[in-house]
Amino acid sequence: MTQLSKSLINFKQLWVVLTFIFISNFSISSLTYAAITPDAFIKGLAEEAIATLSNKSNGFNEREKLMRHFLDNYADIDSMGKFIVGRHWNNASEADKAEYLKTFRDYNAKNFAALLSSYSGEKLEVLKTTNVAGDYATVQSVITGSKASDKIRVDWRLRKEGESYKVVDFMVEGLSQAATLRDDFASTLNGGLASLTEALKKKIVQIQEKNQN
Repeated sequence: MTQLSKSLINFKQLWVVLTFIFISNFSISSLTYAAITPDAFIKGLAEEAIATLSNKSNGFNEREKLMRHFLDNYADIDSMGKFIVGRHWNNASEADKAEYLKTFRDYNAKNFAALLSSYSGEKLEVLKTTNVAGDYATVQSVITGSKASDKIRVDWRLRKEGESYKVVDFMVEGLSQAATLRDDFASTLNGGLASLTEALKKKIVQIQEKNQN
């Protein structure tokens, strides 16, 4: 099996691990991560988050609540949303822009909340920090499963904000998640930003129906 094939097979697990790394911020004081290095930021979140995901009693609504907190405070979800739609952003009305960003946030919160339920003990090992330029840095890491051979390379692109960081993108075996979503949404965007918003709303309903407590 090629590394690319393995990456595709484990992509859902990657989203789960991505989520548990971020979700730990919900219960951690922001002072914990004051004035730290990018690699320590990612490593600290991963270590704290394992305890959170090990608690199987959290239902879908609680997981969604945690995800919304993360998206609002620790991820630059608006910048990613704008990047994904490219030139369609400038062609849209202010009302359509606002509705799209709200829907994009809702979609990611519910999608991540749904994926959290399939966490099965994956671990994250931070390797090193590279490409430090101004307020930006990339943290290289490896996610491992239950077998030593189950490994996938993930690079986290961070932007410094104050004494902490925000995640602006992540790369799976060199493939940007933001760029992947942009390609996935390209055909829907042929109808403009509003058409993508409506498509995301339908996906939100499907996720909610599938994960009713």
